[in-house]
Amino acid sequence: MGIGDELMLAGEAKRRAAGTARRYRMLDKFGQPRWHFVWDRCAHVAKPGEPCDGEIGFSAGKRPYMVDVKLDRYSFREYAPAPAEFQLGPQAQSFSKLTKGCIVFNPTIKHKASPNKQWGLENWKRLIALGREFRWVQIGAAALLRIRGAEEIPTFNFWDACGALAGARAAVLHEGALHHAAASTGTLCVVIYGGFISPRVTGYAGQAPLYVESERWPFGCGMRVPCGHCRDAMDQITPETVLGALRSLLITNHESRITNHAA
Repeated sequence: MGIGDELMLAGEAKRRAAGTARRYRMLDKFGQPRWHFVWDRCAHVAKPGEPCDGEIGFSAGKRPYMVDVKLDRYSFREYAPAPAEFQLGPQAQSFSKLTKGCIVFNPTIKHKASPNKQWGLENWKRLIALGREFRWVQIGAAALLRIRGAEEIPTFNFWDACGALAGARAAVLHEGALHHAAASTGTLCVVIYGGFISPRVTGYAGQAPLYVESERWPFGCGMRVPCGHCRDAMDQITPETVLGALRSLLITNHESRITNHAA
């Protein structure tokens, strides 16, 4: 399981708590208590051995948004993740000060992710070149796929990245751990899905998902090896498309804040 899955677990604990102080113990596929570092600051997740109000037992092969897991393909079902709730420590908060007013992005995907999640370096370069009205900040490991025209703020761990997201005006991200983190920090986000997985599986309200629908795979094809369908889907998501989605998201949020303030 990846960090995104662990955040969805924390979000599920928050959903079940339903505004109370209830806490839930996480179980592995053998029914044993387990722990992950992303839960360190999650109020509704109990550590092994601590008192709890219930247990949540999905793990590899038992994720609520998966029907089947094969070596070459995942099969998905509809799911509505709830944003996780966590507190940022002092170091993470220092990163939020660095990204105030910026558009944060990360052009990389994790090493073991499906290659079909990758939008492509040339697309990122063109996006930054086109969106010159924005101050772009690239986060992630230093010197990896450095994009000209963007500032670089290396984030050395997950919490640094969350801090950078928390301070940002908005983010543009691949579907993955950071788009889950953006939902948790309340950061506006354009999410590049392509055709691998649908926002009907891992999407959050208020985000701008860029996904190419398929009658054959209504929830995404889930291929873990290079896939022509996914490549074609990514080709349809142009830098112009992403930039338009970002501008629309910012305008919509601005209008919503004005309306709420007037009310």
